[in-house]
Amino acid sequence: MEEGGGKLDKLDKSKSLKMMYMNIDGVLSSRLEMGNYLKEKKPTIVCLPETKLCEAIKIDLDNNNNVWMKNRVGKGGAGVMIMARKELMVNQVVYGNDKVEVMSIKVKKVNKEILITVANVPPQTSTWSRQDYEGLIKDS
Repeated sequence: MEEGGGKLDKLDKSKSLKMMYMNIDGVLSSRLEMGNYLKEKKPTIVCLPETKLCEAIKIDLDNNNNVWMKNRVGKGGAGVMIMARKELMVNQVVYGNDKVEVMSIKVKKVNKEILITVANVPPQTSTWSRQDYEGLIKDS
């Protein structure tokens, strides 16, 4: 597991988080709509599965957010992303290290920590045996 961190600021004092979760089905193809949505709704935290990015692609949807990604290695598609407002205190970022794309952030809000996780479990295909796939689901 890898870990990272973020900053502390004024959002930490408020009591609510405005969350957004959306299967984006490709960040690049949805970039304009996503940027408009972020400007209009101003979510505190955004969780996106199916980002379909790779390490070579650098993307900046909104300068007001810190962005963490876990891209699928060796095969196109899938991947996950979490964006959090720069004002939010993120204590820890944890990247899963298995076949499932999973990532979590720990956020400190008003004297408590909240764990926020986004995951993408690929569908069963002929790539894995039924037993391997059931193990993948169980371990998620």
